Amino acid sequence: MFGMLDYRAHKLYLILFGIPLFLVTWALIIGRPALAYLISYSYFENEVGEILGAIGLIVLFELVLIPVALGLSKSVNFLFTLIVDVIPANGRTQEEATQVVWNGEKALIVFEMNKRPSEWTEQSIEQFASLDWIQALFFKQKVQDRLSFIKEKYQELDRQYESEYGHYPYTESVLRDILKESEVGPPTEFEKFVCNKMMRAMLYPYLILLLLILFDPLHS
Repeated sequence: MFGMLDYRAHKLYLILFGIPLFLVTWALIIGRPALAYLISYSYFENEVGEILGAIGLIVLFELVLIPVALGLSKSVNFLFTLIVDVIPANGRTQEEATQVVWNGEKALIVFEMNKRPSEWTEQSIEQFASLDWIQALFFKQKVQDRLSFIKEKYQELDRQYESEYGHYPYTESVLRDILKESEVGPPTEFEKFVCNKMMRAMLYPYLILLLLILFDPLHS
């Protein structure tokens, strides 16, 4: 085992495990609907049964693969910590340093945005709005306007309350109330769904299955 600063350990983590995990992830995303399509279309004789069977198989595969994927992720992370002793940089805690190893620059941006809104910078707001590629492509300006409004509002509220009560409460309900006053408003359910990487990953196999059903390569 050898010591390494967290941001450098992240680069080594990507070299050792980043590409293999990326390939395994996409192999499972593409392989699940493909296998479900093959099994269902070879077993059922009518189209309704074939489609419902394929969907059922994808759900079954997900139930089996979720604990397997979690176990694989934990095993890889444990193996890496056996090789490298992660050293926190720039005053970070050990837990924060671990997040930097797994997520790199994205973790640093999240740390900045975990501060009080009155302490946010325009740079951290712009970086946070660009974290997710869907968000950056379709909703970046909305997110920036939303976060800038929250920052300005909290700067005003902190000035008003600091002398008597200290900092103004920073809770999710307060943020919702503040966003109701903004022109942009809170994010819609659609925006939250499409900008959520995990939700999109759950949707990909069904989109691939839909393409297989539409083009129907086994019957063409």
